Formats: sequence, structure tokens, C-alpha cells
Amino acid sequence: MWPGEDAPTYDKITVLADQALPFTAFIDPDDERFLRPGDIPSRVRAFCTETGQPVPQDPGTLFRVLFESLALRYAVAADELAKVAGHRIDAIHIVGGGAKNEFLSRLTAGATGRIVRAGPIEAAAIGNVAIQAIAAGELADLADARALIARSFPIRTYEPSGDWAAARERFDRLTAPMPI
Repeated sequence: MWPGEDAPTYDKITVLADQALPFTAFIDPDDERFLRPGDIPSRVRAFCTETGQPVPQDPGTLFRVLFESLALRYAVAADELAKVAGHRIDAIHIVGGGAKNEFLSRLTAGATGRIVRAGPIEAAAIGNVAIQAIAAGELADLADARALIARSFPIRTYEPSGDWAAARERFDRLTAPMPI
């Protein structure tokens, strides 16, 4: 992280990121340097230097850069999926452990302009039990299973907020493929 600092807890990371100024810089989450473990803070600083962006000077700003970049990448992916599907995607569903990150869910709603529904957290186990219940005849079909899950587990809903248009334009320019 920064010299002399202990690694922050996950909760501390989101608090620091939430307190940092928005839209200071972005990374391309699909850039190869971010796909392997290692010194991510140094890689973020190098990426920002290489792309002429402000370099994060504190952990909160660094975390915010990462979270906003992920949310903007999700926005690109949602738009691409909608284009392929031939219709607008109105909501994004986040399940599993990622559903615990309220900060990223809020950013994702803002960046995508779509409602985000987060939960259930134990989606894999719940889905497994639901399929077994269908096979055992306890539930009629997948629609029945989905209705039971919706009644049984909390789902948090995040509405889009904020103006992300300029941030999206900057992100798109930053992540555009290089001409050949």
C-alpha cells in the first residue's frame, strides 16, 4: 500500500474510497497489468502517469479510482450486452460476495444508469438447493424457485444517481483500442 501502513480492512477501504474526491482518474480494469496479483497500487500510479492523469496520492483516492473504473467497465459491458440482445437492459443483478459491497453497487447504478439489485450473498448454495428442490418435486420449476428465493432472501436495490456522462466519456477515450 503506502510505506509504513498496514493493509486496511475491507470496510475501511470502502469508507476511504467514499470520502475521496470522485472522478480524479481511471484505469482500464482489462489492462493486462491489472489481471495478475502483485503491487496494484504501483501499477495504478504507473497507469495514471502513462495516461497523463492525476496520480492518486492517498489510499482513499486510489481505492476510489479502482471502484469507479470497475463501475464504468460494468457500464460498458451492460451497453454491449444490450446491443447484442437488441433491447435495453433495465437492471443489473449482483449476487454472491460482491453483493456485500454497497459502495460499488451504488457506483455501478450511477455509472450504468440502471437499477442495481444486490443479493442474495450465498447465491451459489441457494441455487444448488433450488435445483435440488425442483428435481425432488418440492418446487414446480425455475419460476417457482426464483419466487421462493425472492421471498426468502434480502435484496438491496440501488437507484442510479449522479451525472456520470463526462466520466464515461473520459473512460471511453482512455480504454479505446489503439488504432492499428
